[in-house]
Amino acid sequence: MAGPTRTFAYRDVEGPGTIPAGQTAKDWGEQQASAFCTEVLYGAASKFVGGRTFFGDIEIGNLGWGHGTQQQGQDIVYGFLLEMVALSQISGLYANLTDWDNLLGTNWTPSIPFVWWLADGYPGITTCAVAGAEFNSLMTGSAGATRARGNMKVMLWQYNLTPSSSRDLNVTPYNGYLSGAWHPTPI
Repeated sequence: MAGPTRTFAYRDVEGPGTIPAGQTAKDWGEQQASAFCTEVLYGAASKFVGGRTFFGDIEIGNLGWGHGTQQQGQDIVYGFLLEMVALSQISGLYANLTDWDNLLGTNWTPSIPFVWWLADGYPGITTCAVAGAEFNSLMTGSAGATRARGNMKVMLWQYNLTPSSSRDLNVTPYNGYLSGAWHPTPI
């Protein structure tokens, strides 16, 4: 219903435990980003995805995370972001605060800007209107700084994660959205 220009793609990024033999962590991140872009731009679903911000999903439940070091995780994510830039795409990262902190480190700031999509559920918020109002109080000022990672502001907020209904609800103030792409916004 949103249409192709407002439909984006995300892909699970695999962690250090799945680095192929003979590759560095950075190489593995680059390879995953390249495969992701090829899939989205030229695959069967390409006509449905017109948004040009591609999100890498960093979660402990994804393959290979929970193995290796934070440095390896950082190198994978850095390689992912670097390849997105090389392929002229805008990169985004999706994670919850606990996974980011445990897998990448609380203070890690990659040198490549990204669009920050925060998974941070508040089950009591059930409508976009309420979430929109809450976004402003939870994601700005000092409160927002506690949710920032990689020196980037939260641009999208997954405020309701409802496994029983198989739906997740997201909200954004539309800051940084222009011509089918999100744009990284530093804090």
